[in-house]
Amino acid sequence: MEKEKLLVTKNDVCQMLSMGRDALDRLIKKDLNFPRPIKNGESRQASVYFKVKDICKWVDDLSYQNSGTGHC
Repeated sequence: MEKEKLLVTKNDVCQMLSMGRDALDRLIKKDLNFPRPIKNGESRQASVYFKVKDICKWVDDLSYQNSGTGHC
């Protein structure tokens, strides 16, 4: 039995949303409703993660605003 991931990397989010890293960076800066990344450590090179449930909620909220239905 495979466990569902709770946290995903920036690359995973890019794949989930079918966009490149630059586009994701712009989205994070532009859309105040987009989930904030969680930094794993204090150094500049520390890994960044996102909560899967927050990404799904953001997509559902967008879908709801646009058509009234969710997708995640």
